[in-house]
Amino acid sequence: MKVKLQNHDIKAINLVLGQKQTSFEDEMSHLKPLKLNILKQNIAVDRHYVCDEYTYATDLATSCIKEILDSKIVDKCEIDALIVVSHTPDYLMPSNSQIIHKNLNLSSKTLCFDITAFCSGFVQGLFNAFLMLDNENINNVILCCVSIKSKIINKNDKFTFSTISDSASCVLISKSKIDSKAYFSSEIFSEEVLNETEPISAYKHSPNEFLNLDNDKFFKVVFQNYPKLFYEFTKFCDRRIDKFIFHAPSNFFYKKLLEALELDKSLCFNGALKDIGNTDINSVIANLIFYKLSMQDMGGGTEYIFRQFWHRDCA
Repeated sequence: MKVKLQNHDIKAINLVLGQKQTSFEDEMSHLKPLKLNILKQNIAVDRHYVCDEYTYATDLATSCIKEILDSKIVDKCEIDALIVVSHTPDYLMPSNSQIIHKNLNLSSKTLCFDITAFCSGFVQGLFNAFLMLDNENINNVILCCVSIKSKIINKNDKFTFSTISDSASCVLISKSKIDSKAYFSSEIFSEEVLNETEPISAYKHSPNEFLNLDNDKFFKVVFQNYPKLFYEFTKFCDRRIDKFIFHAPSNFFYKKLLEALELDKSLCFNGALKDIGNTDINSVIANLIFYKLSMQDMGGGTEYIFRQFWHRDCA
């Protein structure tokens, strides 16, 4: 599926992280120096951020969105839709979007939508936001992606835990008055879906309480299928692309992906991984922010905010 959409304006972006910062070396201090150095080279994560025991997805998301609303870029009564994307909801019911709506006291006319998604969640959410904005009655959409993965990872899996960061992002998107196109492409390979990721309990019983991913299957699916999708997409997109940003959970994965795509490293950016770890659903948005900051380009009417989140009860 390849789709051309009406492009819309990103007015503001915010990203917040869990309040507990720990270095990769401290988390993996039980390893011998040689093995630790090899892991550091492959992972390339210096530190990560996780939430304390009192902070969950809706807490982090509420704080993230509130900062955008407090900046007065848009009045909260003008928010026509709230899209919340996550695979770590506080509850199955009520949904994250409804709790966040209550916390922020948004208009009763604001549409609330929840999407369950993992690494591709930001792109999926952006696609849905652009579709909404094509409706004549919708002018402002908030897209919020939140991952509190530290609470569902088996604590015995120190390696995975030491690389991930809890995070929430908020993107304010407004209807554009300029006629321009955005491009979206997707292809689904569902044959191994129940084997690649072991099901997590919900209404259908499953003995697994934690998120377990078969990395071998994950790598196989990506590297067998993504290069073709990528080349077809770049041909479909009739614009010159100045910079590529990919989701990458580790430096090893990132390097192998660039090799498979035969891309020059200078055309790509992955600066957020080293400083804040694998932010999962927010890795693309984190790299977008870091890239803009690295270019020292804060213009264009877009406000880029980056700060570390502290729970309201912390000193």
